Amino acid sequence: MKVNNYNQCLLVKGKRQQVAWIPGKFALMGKILRLKDEDGWLVSQVYNQLDMDKIRANEDARHHMRIVSNS
Repeated sequence: MKVNNYNQCLLVKGKRQQVAWIPGKFALMGKILRLKDEDGWLVSQVYNQLDMDKIRANEDARHHMRIVSNS
């Protein structure tokens, strides 16, 4: 079974910044990426690495916590 590892990265384009999970093979500091229809996003920082199943589990847990805390 192939494991798809993703890194959480800080991406910068001009004055804009965003944090995103990107495939590990693209998570190289200094690399310029194209996101959807926008070229020119610089990988400024590379943080932790997880496989997609763990990322989804974390997102599901956060979503559940929001639902519980809003009730």
